[in-house]
Order: sequence, then C-alpha cells, then structure tokens
Amino acid sequence: MNEDKTVEKILKSAKIDTNDVYFYYLRDRNRQIFGGAALKRHNGVWCRGITLWASHLDKFSKCECKRQATKRLVHAIHTRSDDYPINYLNSDRNVVCKFFDYYPFLATEYKSKYAANLTNQEQELVGLTD
Repeated sequence: MNEDKTVEKILKSAKIDTNDVYFYYLRDRNRQIFGGAALKRHNGVWCRGITLWASHLDKFSKCECKRQATKRLVHAIHTRSDDYPINYLNSDRNVVCKFFDYYPFLATEYKSKYAANLTNQEQELVGLTD
C-alpha cells in the first residue's frame, strides 16, 4: 500500500484532519535512515511522533517507518501527553546513540510528544520561517 494512503488511513480512523502532517526521516552521517518523525499542529499545539528503527531486528521499510511515527503522533494528539519512553536498556543501543548524537535537539525521553517545541529545521519544514 502507498505510504501516504497508510498514513491517511491512520489519521482518518483517529478522526484527525489529514492536512498538514509533516514527515521526515532521521539519518546518520552516511545518510542511512534509522528512524522518522511526524509532526502536526492540532488545536494550536504541535505534536510529534518518532520511530527509531532497530536495524538488526527488522528489515527497513519506509512505509512502516512513516506508519509507526504517525501512530505515535496520533497517540500524542489523543492523550495530550508524552508517551512511549525510549528504552535505553532494551533498545538497539546503536540506534539510540545515533538518535542522541545526530538529533540532540530532539533528545527526549519519549517517542510520542505533546506540545513539542519545534526545532529550527522543523520550523523550516512546516513553513514557519522565511
């Protein structure tokens, strides 16, 4: 299934407007994707869903990466809270280290973030800067 259709289906089933959902991949210095992030402004509040991809456990799928980040975004919107803690002990430590090394400005304890402070790059992505 087309990844945009999958995301649209998740948002519609959650009764969330499908417009203005922004997504980007998390990449290391070699441009290898190791995760993704989805952003949406809902009722004036920015929410973020993050997925980190355990490369040794799963075959990478852009569609699944986008779907998982969107599900966490929807969770943040519905619960109005932060959730899905990053498990430092049981997660793929290589991926967690990459996340904190390459995206320290996103460094959070949770993969589902309500009332997220957008980074400069995210503000550019969503069109909040010139």
